[in-house]
Amino acid sequence: MISGLGGRTVLIGVAAALWALAAGPAYLIGAGSGIEGLTYAVIVCLIPGYLALEVAERSLRADRAMMGMLVGMGVRMAFVLIAVLVCQQVRPDLQLKEFHIWLVVAYMVMLAAETGLLLSKRKPTSPTA
Repeated sequence: MISGLGGRTVLIGVAAALWALAAGPAYLIGAGSGIEGLTYAVIVCLIPGYLALEVAERSLRADRAMMGMLVGMGVRMAFVLIAVLVCQQVRPDLQLKEFHIWLVVAYMVMLAAETGLLLSKRKPTSPTA
């Protein structure tokens, strides 16, 4: 773990860093709508990752990190799919360049961060000879 920080704190930091790094390109591509779409994308991808880490830190043993990753991916996919459908109903003007591109980027970054955090909890197993 990064100097004793909790996994959820690190995940929030990754989301904030992603938003800060992508805000400039989002504004150049889609102006205010690009920033709005980026914000929605980061939030939509942060929530299921946060929940998955919460469950993993409270209930899963370190040797079951793979199960935590699979549950996290399933929750993330379902949550993001539902969020995209809701967003299309509420804000149909947010399309590919304003929302979907940033959703894919945020999805991949947050999934990588969540997976790294879950795997860092694994205890190395000693090979039996």
